[in-house]
Amino acid sequence: MKRRILLILLVVLLSVVILFGGVTVLVVTDLVKGPNIQPEELSEEPVELYIYKLDSSITTNIKNSKKFVKCGMVFQLQDAEELPLLEKNDSRVRNIINETLRSYDETDYRQDDILDQLSLGVISGIEKQIGIQSITNVYFEEFITH
Repeated sequence: MKRRILLILLVVLLSVVILFGGVTVLVVTDLVKGPNIQPEELSEEPVELYIYKLDSSITTNIKNSKKFVKCGMVFQLQDAEELPLLEKNDSRVRNIINETLRSYDETDYRQDDILDQLSLGVISGIEKQIGIQSITNVYFEEFITH
């Protein structure tokens, strides 16, 4: 009789383990696969992007410090008509970048999101001072603080 109870307990325990293992495999497989979202049909044409690269990097002092920052930037634009305007105003763009870089102190340059802050500052300055509205991103080819 004890053998029979032990055998029944063993079968029940083995069934629970197999059931738990099966559920675990299904859940993990579904998580790895990700959600089953169907992409919506694209009704718009892809946006063409245009690139403007500074011909050389910019080096300037960090605010209230003996240290300096050096960076090279590439601008991404959506409007081809604004690209010549950006090229024509190269010296103004470099000045805006200089002003933006010099407006941050050493503690600011230690922040994780400093590149995002600098990008937003440069884009904002170019929009206000030159009137270029189609800059979508600023890429840093080099960024050195010393």
